[in-house]
Amino acid sequence: MIRAPAIVSLLSYPIYAAGIPRALRALNRRLRRVAILNYHSISEGRLNGGYRSCLDLLGMEVPIGSFKKHIRYIKDHYTVVGLDELVVALANNCELPDNGIVLTFDDGFRDNYTAAVPALKDHGLTAAFFVIGDAIIGEHPVWPHHLYLLLDRLSGKPFTFSWESHEFLNCQRLEDADKLRLIAQLKHTKAQVPGSEAEKMLQAMCDQNGVDFQQLLNEPLFMQEKQLHDICEAGHIVGAHSMTHADLGAAGSAAVAEEIRMSKEAALAFCKAGFFAFAFPYGTRNNYNATVIGELQKNGFNCALTTIEGLNGNNADRYALKRIEIGPFNKIELSTHLSGAIGDIKSAVKYITGRNRNADLRKKRVSKAP
Repeated sequence: MIRAPAIVSLLSYPIYAAGIPRALRALNRRLRRVAILNYHSISEGRLNGGYRSCLDLLGMEVPIGSFKKHIRYIKDHYTVVGLDELVVALANNCELPDNGIVLTFDDGFRDNYTAAVPALKDHGLTAAFFVIGDAIIGEHPVWPHHLYLLLDRLSGKPFTFSWESHEFLNCQRLEDADKLRLIAQLKHTKAQVPGSEAEKMLQAMCDQNGVDFQQLLNEPLFMQEKQLHDICEAGHIVGAHSMTHADLGAAGSAAVAEEIRMSKEAALAFCKAGFFAFAFPYGTRNNYNATVIGELQKNGFNCALTTIEGLNGNNADRYALKRIEIGPFNKIELSTHLSGAIGDIKSAVKYITGRNRNADLRKKRVSKAP
């Protein structure tokens, strides 16, 4: 869920003008590299007062008009295949689909059902939807999405929040910039407290701003059983996205085991027979490890998806599949990202900077040697 900075999207324009995406698409077809796209929310309108939603501010929301343009472009230039088809090909060392692309959605937002699924149906396409266990059961808030919902409700209104004698924010009108600043502060605080304390924190924020906590939980933010059954019957795949949207890379082995086991149980009724897929919450290299992958294999999951940008070739690791996170891109930005150009640049930069860091470490060791 970490979004690329705006400068990355700006890179799309010179790359596109140089004809690189077209050349890469041709190369990808020869190499049978497959892109897996990662959407989150498909919005149907702005907040009252012209404020932007937290998901929009974080690059996780695509307007329905833009999404429909994306789908038309994808349908015209690629072959959409099922995630299970890709994983079966990888597992059996088969040739990957020609010019293939896979569509996925994280978090299981209700607007996936009301906006994305009908648009997909119009073009005869299917996707994979990764749902959070707690979102289906509905007994506990899902962090950070109920926080985002609360802040969106309070946009433009007086806002205050203090926790354990620390005042996070006190303003006469909650602006978009205030929301981003508070989200960044709470991200650090949330990492220091257990899930039960985070729930108390959110409840305290509701109390301090006159919002009914239980009413917030009852908001139709996520798909529920009926919607999930409907999308399964329509041929879509439902996968697990952990139980509480926890950072599994920072969790202990017992917590990891419980998150994976319980999330599979929550999603099992909607999973395609014999195929279980998992998407790591947050999805960077820091958010999963060998213990997490071992638990997934132990629980019978066939694959796991990251948010590491890139394409997947014949040698791709089924338990660390790369994806391309999609924002409200225009045609140039979408074409450039789908070609793999941005992912390849990111990989090259990481390789170069990593090699430089390793070289610096070697120099330091040599200088310290007797």
